[in-house]
Amino acid sequence: ALLTTIERLADGGALIVVSGRLEGALELQVAEHRRRFSPVIVCRVDPGRAAGWRRRAAFTEVQGPDARGLAEAWNRMTAR
Repeated sequence: ALLTTIERLADGGALIVVSGRLEGALELQVAEHRRRFSPVIVCRVDPGRAAGWRRRAAFTEVQGPDARGLAEAWNRMTAR
């Protein structure tokens, strides 16, 4: 359903996906849309991970253990 929704979107602008854990294959499929959207950002709520963010080759990854941690990581990313 996620990929179908992304494929239906008009090209241009940012693609921001908020989820729990994504399987590696699904994550790569989302990243493949970087030619259509700029930037591509994957935000994850994952109780097992600390809040933080990092730029990867195809997208930016933002994560937090809960919604508050995710928001804090997002704020640190956008402050740069």
